[in-house]
Amino acid sequence: INVVSNSYNMTKIRITDPPGVGYKTDPNLPKSLAIGTFLAGLLGAGLALLIDRADSAFHSPQEILQRLGAPVIGRIPRAHVKNLKNNKSGSNLITAHQTNSGFTESFRAARTALLFASNSKGIKTILCTSPTAGDGKSTTVSNLALSMAQAGKRVLLVDGDFRRPRVHAYFGVPIGPGIMDILEKGMPLAEAIQPSLEPNLELLTIGSRPKNPGETVASQEFLALLDSFHDTYDFVLVDSPPVLPVADPCVLASRVDGVLLVLRIRKGVRVTAEKARENLKRVGANIMGIMVNGIDENPHYNEYGYGYGYQHNYGYGSKYYDRQTGDYHEQTAKIRAEAGKK
Repeated sequence: INVVSNSYNMTKIRITDPPGVGYKTDPNLPKSLAIGTFLAGLLGAGLALLIDRADSAFHSPQEILQRLGAPVIGRIPRAHVKNLKNNKSGSNLITAHQTNSGFTESFRAARTALLFASNSKGIKTILCTSPTAGDGKSTTVSNLALSMAQAGKRVLLVDGDFRRPRVHAYFGVPIGPGIMDILEKGMPLAEAIQPSLEPNLELLTIGSRPKNPGETVASQEFLALLDSFHDTYDFVLVDSPPVLPVADPCVLASRVDGVLLVLRIRKGVRVTAEKARENLKRVGANIMGIMVNGIDENPHYNEYGYGYGYQHNYGYGSKYYDRQTGDYHEQTAKIRAEAGKK
């Protein structure tokens, strides 16, 4: 302490750097912007890739053909129908009530494809199913059967959905007599067949609810019944339950000439459709084509850039189609003027 105290006044101080004005070193705005832009771009690319992989809907007919291995033979626009409880005469059968609508034209296009396939490959019995419930398979097969009957073909529509039958409700006929009366009571086929609103179309409903639907569908008696229609009718269309919930469609698919798969473009349809295709192919089913239902309900589904919007305001013949009411009116000057305003 004494040494330091005595030597303190003799300490020499040398200034190495003179004081100056301070300046900011961090953060550096240009540098931070460059780093932020790079990281944001990287994050955006990652999110875009993640969204693309998470998207499980179809976007084009080419994608359906690539993933399912079957062409799109029918593109069905959304149908505006009333509740069946309020109209038992068949409000879902638009091909019968609106013969010049865009909805009906779409079934005529599908009918043309099926007739061509029938002539070239000898297809007569066709099963109509879907991956899951709510795809509109019963409405599709009913209108398709009517469209084929309108072309002069003798058609039999069989309700093969023993769990949730809908054919009788669509056509406004009793649920029986039908298939169960033939299998259990030995009723002749001619007595179980019911007529429809189209002369060339006949119906075979389920008759009554079976106690074990799965066993009934897989029974030899029912399968033999389906085979017996082959020589009697030009076409036999069979409505069935969805593929994924139950095994009934796979049993029926192995005994028919072809299968139509009805899809509704919505979230998750790609996954369910691919699973349904695997199940059907496992039993040797011949998937003839895909019926895309409600194509104008999903704006991301692109029909080659040319959708069905033209059908809503398209004049067929001398009539005008009212988009709001779904009715056709004569093309008077007043109607044309109102259509132009719409």
